[in-house]
Parts: sequence; C-alpha cells; structure tokens
Amino acid sequence: MAKRVVVLSDLQIPYQDKRAVQAAIDFVRYYKPDELWCVGDELDAPEPSRWNKGMAGEYADTLQEGIDKTNEIMAAFRAALGKNKKFYIQRSNHTDRIDTYMRKYAPAFSSLKSLEIETLLGYDKLGVTYLHRMHELLPGWVMAHGDEGALNRAPGATALNLAKSLGKSVVCGHTHR
Repeated sequence: MAKRVVVLSDLQIPYQDKRAVQAAIDFVRYYKPDELWCVGDELDAPEPSRWNKGMAGEYADTLQEGIDKTNEIMAAFRAALGKNKKFYIQRSNHTDRIDTYMRKYAPAFSSLKSLEIETLLGYDKLGVTYLHRMHELLPGWVMAHGDEGALNRAPGATALNLAKSLGKSVVCGHTHR
C-alpha cells in the first residue's frame, strides 16, 4: 500500500490565514495521512529579520507571541495527525533568522540548548522531527525549503532546478508563487 503524505507550506505564523490553517488541520484529521511534512517558514519571525535591523520591528516584543502561536498550531496539526505518526518540519530562512541574529549580535547565547529552534518551538515535546538540511523522506523524494538553490521567478522552477541538481523529486516552498 502506498504511503499517504500531506505537505504544509509556508504558514508564516503569526500572519497565517486562520481559516486556511483550520481547513488544513481538518483535512489532516479527515484524510489520516501516514506522515505530515512542513517545508518550513511555519514561523515568520519578522523581529530578528535583517529587514528590521535598526527599525522599530527589531525592538517589538512580539517574537514570543509568534513562537507560542506556532507551537499551538503545530500541536493542533500533531493532534489531527495522531501521536505515533511521523511529522517533519524543514529548516527555513525564516526560522534561521533567530539563530542568525544570535550569532551576529548575541553570540554568547548561541550555545544555549533552550534556544535551539526545535526546543524553542517545542517540537521536541510535540514529537516533531526538525530537519536541519534537505532530507530524502521517501525513496526518490527530497523535502527542501527552497532556499538551498537558486531562487527562480518562474512558478515551479526553483523546485525543478533543485530536482535536476539532486536527481530526485523535490517538495519545497519558499518562493510564494
């Protein structure tokens, strides 16, 4: 029997479309996939973004709120999926923002295990496997975020170029096309 997989892409929490997210949670509960994959950018994390450096957004006290909301939504997906099924989340440029910011502006904090993204977002407690690099999750299928290769403006071309370079089928997000 074929494995049934649902893929989530770029929720950008706290900017998520609440109705779309609830529909996706309901779909996972109804469809009962064997695995759930998320290509990343589940958390937007605009506060430590390079686009906010020196701006009011860098000093906003909203990052924990976004982290808590992300954990809450991922917990809802976990509940809909079921406790013993595999749930993978791919690293992405948005979740990388926190680590990048620490390494640049607060390197003393980068050794704190509680600030590792999977711990910070509570994925360890939710039974979510956080992938720090592209990973073949099914024979011939790799999950990437999409920023691992060259971004292409043509819809689907970023994934196509990654697939050509890897010689495997690729599931990715990132480009918002």
